[in-house]
Amino acid sequence: CSGGLQRLSAEAGGEIASHSGVGTTNYSSNSQCYWQLDAPPGKRVISPNDRVTLYDGLTTSSEIAVVSATDSVGYESPKFVSSANILTVNFYSNSQYVRKGFCLEYKATVSANSSACGPVTFDDASNSSGMIVSHPGYDQHSLYSASMSCSWTLPSVSGKFYQLYVGNVSLGNGDCLSVYQGTASVTDCPDNRNLTNSTGEVVSHSGVREYYYWNNAQCVWYITAPPGQQVWFWFSYFNLGYNDYVSARNMGESSSTIATLSRGYSPSPSGFQSTTRAVSVTFTTNSRDSGLGFRLHYNFTQLYCYGFENVTATKTGSQIRSHYGVGSRYYLNNMSCYWHVSVPVGQRIAFRFTYFNTRTNDRVTVFDGSNGSAVLLSTSGSFNGAIISSANTATVWFNTDSVNRGYGFAVWLQEIDNTANNTCGTISYANSSNVSGVIESHKGYNATSMSAYAPNLACLWTLPKRPGFYIYLFIETYGIGMGDCLKMVTKFFSTASEPGSDGNLQYCNTRFGQNIHWVTSGDAHISFTTDNLHESIGFSIQFYYEQACPSVQKWDSDNGEVVSHTNAGTTHYLNSMTCNWQISVSPGKQVIAWFTSSRIENGYDRVTLYDGLSGSNTLVSSTSIPTDVAYRSTTSSMRVRFTTDGSVRYHGFRMRYSIVENFCDGRKILQASQGKFSAHVNSSSPNYLRHMRCYWTITAPLGYSVVAHITSFSLYYYDYVSISEGIKGSQLIARYYGHSNFQSVISRIFVSKSNAMLVYFVSGRTGPGFEMKYNTTEKFCQGTELLTNDTGELASHSSAGIMGFLINSDCYWFKDDMLCKFTSVCEKYKLITGGSGEISSHQDAGALPYISGVSCKWQFVGKPGIQISANLIYLNLTSNYDSIAFYKGSDDITLVTIRGGASTWPKKFVTLSNILTVVFITGNVAGNNTNGLGFRLQYSVGDSVEPATTSSKQTSSSTARAVVSSPSSPATTKIVSDTSFAPESTTTGKLSQT
Repeated sequence: CSGGLQRLSAEAGGEIASHSGVGTTNYSSNSQCYWQLDAPPGKRVISPNDRVTLYDGLTTSSEIAVVSATDSVGYESPKFVSSANILTVNFYSNSQYVRKGFCLEYKATVSANSSACGPVTFDDASNSSGMIVSHPGYDQHSLYSASMSCSWTLPSVSGKFYQLYVGNVSLGNGDCLSVYQGTASVTDCPDNRNLTNSTGEVVSHSGVREYYYWNNAQCVWYITAPPGQQVWFWFSYFNLGYNDYVSARNMGESSSTIATLSRGYSPSPSGFQSTTRAVSVTFTTNSRDSGLGFRLHYNFTQLYCYGFENVTATKTGSQIRSHYGVGSRYYLNNMSCYWHVSVPVGQRIAFRFTYFNTRTNDRVTVFDGSNGSAVLLSTSGSFNGAIISSANTATVWFNTDSVNRGYGFAVWLQEIDNTANNTCGTISYANSSNVSGVIESHKGYNATSMSAYAPNLACLWTLPKRPGFYIYLFIETYGIGMGDCLKMVTKFFSTASEPGSDGNLQYCNTRFGQNIHWVTSGDAHISFTTDNLHESIGFSIQFYYEQACPSVQKWDSDNGEVVSHTNAGTTHYLNSMTCNWQISVSPGKQVIAWFTSSRIENGYDRVTLYDGLSGSNTLVSSTSIPTDVAYRSTTSSMRVRFTTDGSVRYHGFRMRYSIVENFCDGRKILQASQGKFSAHVNSSSPNYLRHMRCYWTITAPLGYSVVAHITSFSLYYYDYVSISEGIKGSQLIARYYGHSNFQSVISRIFVSKSNAMLVYFVSGRTGPGFEMKYNTTEKFCQGTELLTNDTGELASHSSAGIMGFLINSDCYWFKDDMLCKFTSVCEKYKLITGGSGEISSHQDAGALPYISGVSCKWQFVGKPGIQISANLIYLNLTSNYDSIAFYKGSDDITLVTIRGGASTWPKKFVTLSNILTVVFITGNVAGNNTNGLGFRLQYSVGDSVEPATTSSKQTSSSTARAVVSSPSSPATTKIVSDTSFAPESTTTGKLSQT
């Protein structure tokens, strides 16, 4: 467009475009275009933060519709009709963004209106589909008349229900389309509900994934397998409404629930398996929401055995389980299950049992090959280990008796290379310091892919003793064959050991082991030998050279850490140790110490803390030290002693220390004009400690109040901070627990009535803590002030930019003809639990613009069963970055979001639940000086709010008790009962709109 006003004749119809390259190139920034569409007298004109505005007539005083950038994606335009023979179109673009533009069709039409109601027309003789139009001539752009009243009734059809779709809707203000549901008792359950075929499917209704199912339905299907088999079923599609569900149960003597599935379930190909030969599937729907249904598939398998008889092991692994519910449910008596396992020719199969719990006469047998002639394993009771087939096939057989039952087994299968590795592993150091590393049983060892070692191996590894160090070995898991042997010794040809060392260890013919710890202060000799029969997957040994503590160790800093040994918490300490640490902080300071981890042998190994270095005053002495508990010295030094006995050892302890003043303790008086305080200093510890009791008394000069503000807050659930009036805390101002709402804590400013305030902090556990700022000389603006100086500065309060201002500030400054007003914005969080009233975006909403960068939340909470009504009586948002949003419950399910520039929006809201959340956000765009006038919203918790009368003129596309298509959703909808609410959509959610 070239700017200015362009006059066009609408007699023959035509098209308006924002620019010559619509849909291909972007239009120009800062465009302002007008088109005046003229029709002959007696006819009218029809048509469909950048925007297009349609005005009725020559002037811009009567607005028909506004289409903005927020409406443009997937926008489907209704028809707009002028009241006379002139329509004006305005296109405006700002300086920020450019897009591909718009195209608008127009045409002149006779101005006569149709006062007749439209007919019901059917598509065929079966009357199964058809159409209803509002009035004759609807498709020829004819208008309906004023004061019409039409009704259409679709009679019930046995065994069927109606699916209604509403297409383009164009209603004038005050006009209403309503859809009501009758009382027919239709279930729409499929006819065939007794299923006995070996495979099949169950569907919720005809038209799964395309049409919604019926409300208030209960359908039951029975799937019955032949004797000796069970039912395996899974879902390929699943979409249900709220509170609708599918329940599957075992039938017969072992009747039990297999699964109950509701909205949000994601179909999985692993599916479900019955423990009986028959299953009932029940589908139950409520009276409100519905969905697109489900599709269930089933087949029959061998009774009680999990999975299929033929299993292919892969490089990435697969699994065999004895039955459905391994580890949590008993298997059944008299079971006989086979699984035939195979891999490609030339490969082998590795088996690793990850769970095993059977009774004495219930036996698991693994045959080498498919004919059952060679047995790799035959066991009952319990077993952990790995076995390897000699070829590419094997069979697993599980047989149970008629007496006792266990929880079954699970075995991991994996395809491995046929060639076993006949090379011993090496010692690999983690870094150049050679203080830690790994020893593997054979070259190519991999615990995940289960590479096999070869027969007839003889491996030996030696880790030599180092002065001042001891050696720690750890094996997470190992798998060795029968006849194979793993040994760890300190000295050859002797049973004597080095001081503090464990005795020699050997694992022969044991197949499997895990979590093995071994320490020695001498050499470490590890040997591994294999016979010529059985193979397995081997092992990996982690080793560390740990520094043994000296008799005395000194620490001379104000912050530090004491550890029982080098890698405390990961490795084990040495037996028969006696360690001493001396801690000294700056003169005049006191030591505070706390354990961050502690695991020592309870009853035998001991940690002792002394006040001072002499050892005469004990702070604590225990074989079981709690963590995050503070121990304080009365001097600038502390002594730590750790002793261990000659046998069992664990992961040790880690203890941090600092100076006492880095943690609050007892009472403290604050008299500075302003400052801040916290439970602890983060540089000494990320968290405060347990059992802290701290008081801060803040005093201001006489005649002043104390103003305080919590700037950060993160406490354990039951820990709390309380703020009280006066030196003795005579009146509680506020108390916040760890579970308090974060926004409500940091958004509040506390002001004392007197010149003193008491803050009290209590901890039972540990957490990041809090920080609080205060000011004792704070003054807030109030009333009206006349400015006489030519230059100066205005401030909302003394510490503007440092601390927040009072919520209800309202101040004026006058200078000559200039008025400057400071008013408060909405609170960051406000909880409303009853009654009725009004909230607004800011003080003077509707008269003065709101400010940028605001984020406010109101949460209305009624008693269970109480509904909340809200009425948006005023709304003026100008920027696409500004919005008001309504949420069901806390803020997890969006009901509707209205952004600046929107031409239509719902006004009245009624919740289904007892919680409604409203969030107001304004953007913080640089250079934005066109903020709107905000919103006003009336509310009632438990009672309805009558809609207010407004003078704004806008096209409505909402209907009573129905969700109608909008520009950002498809032009169809599902109509629901007058007594229920519509299913969620991107623009309306679960709201009743009028």
